[in-house]
Amino acid sequence: MNKLLAFVLNLNNRLYTHLLFWLAYYILRVSAYLERYPNTPQVQFFELFAKVIAVYINLYILMPYLLKKKKNLLYGLSFLLNLAICGVIQTEVVRQMMRSGIYDQSEYVLYSAHKTSSIVFAIFTVVAYASIIKVLKKAYQNQQINQQINQERLENELKFLKSQINPHFLFNALNNLYSLILMQSNKAKDVVLKLSDLLSYMLYETNQELVSLAKDVEYLQGFIELEKLRFGDELTVETHFEGDLAHTYLPPMLLVTLVENAFKHSVGDEDTLVHIRIALTCTDQQMVFEVENSLPPPSTKDATTHSKKSSIGLRNVQRRLELLYPQKHTLEIHPSENTYLVKLSVDLSN
Repeated sequence: MNKLLAFVLNLNNRLYTHLLFWLAYYILRVSAYLERYPNTPQVQFFELFAKVIAVYINLYILMPYLLKKKKNLLYGLSFLLNLAICGVIQTEVVRQMMRSGIYDQSEYVLYSAHKTSSIVFAIFTVVAYASIIKVLKKAYQNQQINQQINQERLENELKFLKSQINPHFLFNALNNLYSLILMQSNKAKDVVLKLSDLLSYMLYETNQELVSLAKDVEYLQGFIELEKLRFGDELTVETHFEGDLAHTYLPPMLLVTLVENAFKHSVGDEDTLVHIRIALTCTDQQMVFEVENSLPPPSTKDATTHSKKSSIGLRNVQRRLELLYPQKHTLEIHPSENTYLVKLSVDLSN
């Protein structure tokens, strides 16, 4: 069925689809009158000429130049004139068939009210069928075009959201490295090595639509190690990863933003102890990811500035989830006086 629809909608197959339409119409007409009238195949064949003229005048002249331009009154009058002219043409075709003996002359009176109305109605019927098919076909093609445009727009938006992650991470990492260099810390060399590994993942793995959670978790662990080098003894991280990570797939760099957000929430003054809990569970095509971090005392950080900075990454994640997993995810945020918890659940069944 899909192949037939694609064939009909393909502009390169227009000639074949039109021939198919007229063949189907001819067969229906012949089958309807074959048992009642003699010479039905010949009669129906010759009667096609006026109907073909009426259909194509309406499809390729009246509809595009009058109806499409909202000239409804002029279109209506032209439509009736088209039926009248083609009715006269078909009546004259009938006259010639009567002279040749295909029609029985005694049965019909040309240009009588009954015969004229019958001819015009037959022409109107086929014009209406063809017009409805044309309108439905055009509507379907426009729907497909709009869907393609929307799909491309969503894909471009996803690419943009994804591209925002890398500069965001690099900005934080380079800031950390700069701080260590200023302190003349030996940790700076380790940071460079860790950063190199993370950049390698970002360059070669994130171009894929999906990566295994095992790879993304490995990236997360490298990111955490990088943060440990910066925080030192002031940071404790509790991690728990459970499930078949190697055979569960997710868009790359989706989870790291939540982890980055946790570290940003935790930063206070130099004496502030930071605790972060990260838990990932995959069971029955359901992934649950929790990130909970301690909060510094209110006096150590401007809450308004902090909230604005941290919300950028969360909005990015929320938008990506809306595009990738519509109606199949939940993102819960539970702030409290001392902790900040983000819980992401994704249905991966499809």
